[in-house]
Amino acid sequence: MLPSADDSAYVGTGASAGAEILAFSVLGDKLLYRGVTSSVNGNNKVAELLTLDTITNVLTSAFVSGVSSSQNNQVGIFNGFSYFFKQNFTPGISTVLYKTDGINPAVTVKTFPQFDSIFEFTEVNGELFFVIDRELWKTDGTEAGTTMVKDINPGGFDNSAFFPLFG
Repeated sequence: MLPSADDSAYVGTGASAGAEILAFSVLGDKLLYRGVTSSVNGNNKVAELLTLDTITNVLTSAFVSGVSSSQNNQVGIFNGFSYFFKQNFTPGISTVLYKTDGINPAVTVKTFPQFDSIFEFTEVNGELFFVIDRELWKTDGTEAGTTMVKDINPGGFDNSAFFPLFG
């Protein structure tokens, strides 16, 4: 059982328990994790990125996403910050890369168009790499330093090259 920011608890996993605990990561002496609960209609989820200080046992909420949005399960640790995405499932709404030091509220690193898949944070030679819709990106933790490495999938995930030809 892990606590939530409002002093209730995230217990168990899966929809039958009413909550999920996901994406554990360690940032210094802090444990970061996601607590996800189902909304009233059962289709959308509300997610928190929580930080538990393992020395003082103090819990803080670094980020709370609203209904129809969710942080991706991937969390990257880089240069003393935890990086994560907020994906919005409402058409036309952006996807945002955030970072937090686990103490202060999360801040925006870069806003992207809406994407279908985000995964695989990996630090290499002082940069944090990640994949968005089959494209390789990197960040140094700043908006200007967050760039696509190379367009290896021209046209994006929805490119018709991924559809078989019939007839």
